[in-house]
Amino acid sequence: MRTWHPVQNKTRGILLAALLAVAAALTVGCNDDPPLTEVERFMASLGHLDDGAYIDTLRALTDDPLPTRLYAHYELGNVFYSMAVDTAMERGWQDPRSVTLLDSTRHYFERAVAIDSTYVPALVNLGSYWGDMAQNLSLGRAQRKERDTRLKNSERLYLQALRHAPEDETARCNLG
Repeated sequence: MRTWHPVQNKTRGILLAALLAVAAALTVGCNDDPPLTEVERFMASLGHLDDGAYIDTLRALTDDPLPTRLYAHYELGNVFYSMAVDTAMERGWQDPRSVTLLDSTRHYFERAVAIDSTYVPALVNLGSYWGDMAQNLSLGRAQRKERDTRLKNSERLYLQALRHAPEDETARCNLG
């Protein structure tokens, strides 16, 4: 039979309380979602639409006042890039459908940057677009110059994004 030791039990109780306090401190906020950004709230407001209506609505919103116009261009760039990737996985990057979708991607990201040259997400995504386009070229001599031009476009856009948001992890990582 164990004997009861008040000091030992008190020490255990203090240790247990301390462990619980540390565990609680570590988990506070872990389950909380960070607040939505303005663009995330904008996109969530359109989340109930099917794909066709979503794109049509975004296109209609490209004539709205700021910031809606900016967000509509930015999101259209994302939508067309996603569609381009899906098409390229089936048909290849040189397929006319992929090329057309990529042209739309570039157009919408460039419009977003033209609307607000400090909007970091559009700068980063346009930089990613150019980086991806550089990787999609074969490495023949004739295309090396074009690849280098595309990579320089990508680098310029990442650096521009970092001037406005030096802590942006995506721009830093992609630049590296």
